[in-house]
Amino acid sequence: MTRRRPRYAAALAGVALAVGACTSSTASDGDDVSIREAPSPGATSEAPETGGREPGEPGDPTNSDEPGDGVTPTGVAPSTAPTSGTSGGEGGSTGSGGTGGTSGTGGAATTSTSTGDSDTQPGKRPVADGVIGIDDDTITLGFEYTEGNASTQRAAGFEGLAPAPAKELHAIMGRYINETGGIAGRELVQVFHVYDAQGRDVSVQEQEACVRFTQDEHVFAVNSVNAVGPGFHTDNYRACITDADTGLISAAGLSVVDDRAYGEFEGYLEPNAMSITGVVSTSVRGLHEQGFFDDATLGVISIDRPRFRDVVDNVMRPALQTIGSSIEEISWLAVPENEGDLGAVAAHLSNTALRFNQAGVNRVMILESGGGVTLLFTNAAESQGYRPTYGLTTVNGLHVIASNVPQGQLDGARFVGWAPSVDVHPDHFPGSWDSRDLCTSIYDDAGQSFDNPNAAAGALIICDGYLFMRAALDAGSGPITRRSFQEGALAMRAAYESPLVRWTSFNSSKRYGVDRYRHGEFAADCRCFRYTSEAFSITR
Repeated sequence: MTRRRPRYAAALAGVALAVGACTSSTASDGDDVSIREAPSPGATSEAPETGGREPGEPGDPTNSDEPGDGVTPTGVAPSTAPTSGTSGGEGGSTGSGGTGGTSGTGGAATTSTSTGDSDTQPGKRPVADGVIGIDDDTITLGFEYTEGNASTQRAAGFEGLAPAPAKELHAIMGRYINETGGIAGRELVQVFHVYDAQGRDVSVQEQEACVRFTQDEHVFAVNSVNAVGPGFHTDNYRACITDADTGLISAAGLSVVDDRAYGEFEGYLEPNAMSITGVVSTSVRGLHEQGFFDDATLGVISIDRPRFRDVVDNVMRPALQTIGSSIEEISWLAVPENEGDLGAVAAHLSNTALRFNQAGVNRVMILESGGGVTLLFTNAAESQGYRPTYGLTTVNGLHVIASNVPQGQLDGARFVGWAPSVDVHPDHFPGSWDSRDLCTSIYDDAGQSFDNPNAAAGALIICDGYLFMRAALDAGSGPITRRSFQEGALAMRAAYESPLVRWTSFNSSKRYGVDRYRHGEFAADCRCFRYTSEAFSITR
């Protein structure tokens, strides 16, 4: 079958949650972690063609404010779990972990599987024949980050939100992992590829990354980000990595794939995100529980990609029909190729605001990944005196947009959220937990601080990727293969505690991690989002 090579990119990708972005500062690699530097952005390499593929009722809440509720993570003794936690403050730093907690310490906690933190690794698992990137002594993993996202953020209208210093944070996490036992009892070797947010098309940069990881360095697996260069990763890239017998996970916090992708790309999973299938089904349910669709004339804005179209037509429309609602107006946003196309995006959204207003649309949902579309649309709407009520989710970059959207635009907004560091103001943070405290202590001990919530959330996501990979390989059994991350996730089921979203669960039909969500609202008095409920299970 001939594979087509779609070229979808978005200059808005990662604008609100620039977790893969990096400042221009440099970091010492240290003597206790092996790092292979990526070529400078813009460097070229001979790259082959990469393959592409086509693409209810409210339940009883669980008490989300007390550690140990719901499913207790494997390996967490009740006597060692923190009994309370405090807001992380503007920079995302967590407060006291309580008696026996990990806050303020850089050493190993008492947990292993749940947080990915362990001084004592289990006996080394053997490696299956033919598996690349891992031997008796080392495991080589690929990591990605983007340079130049700060400029893209400014172009989209975000101010004062410098992204996380990815290079420094990866160096800190690499040292920490190797100082506390490595991964699968082996020394971690990091291989990086750097994307350029203001440079060439995503498809070209993806080809170079795939060549580096699968042909030049032969990594065991790649921990991918979704916002790369000026846009999103494509299915071409996922196919290129997995077709080369290389493992692929994306601990990026946000997803741009539907549930089908987990079956199409062998071993692929997203431990701290929710697929767009999950986002749509959960948001319709959660917003319905809050009365959002009462007397609604609904308008929807969605990224124009095959997977998004499929989810809107086959998940969103049926879900709305079930609750007696429907989409009255829809706007498909053609994603741009580079930062220079932001003007065309803004013009399209201005026309959308005009059309929605004329059609009497009084409720708006925006299906995107990061917050850039939401920011541009709300600015366009405000310039026309149009103020609908918004139904939002974590994927709209809630805490970041709250301070950048025109005053009055978000009044009355409701949301469904699952990542506190992305969703709510620190004053309304719902307490802390072991793995989040652990990440904070790792960065604190390394002297790394964060001056804005965007950087703090990005730092948690980077830490999350390392802790998950360790926990997943520890949880598995038998010879290690490129599917071992997925097999480990299935073995952990609900035991892995994510620093970003806290509760996770995996099963044979659910390959993204997010397990619970909360209701929330925009509070005009503080111009911030806050939760209004405890946590509900998405699988109830």
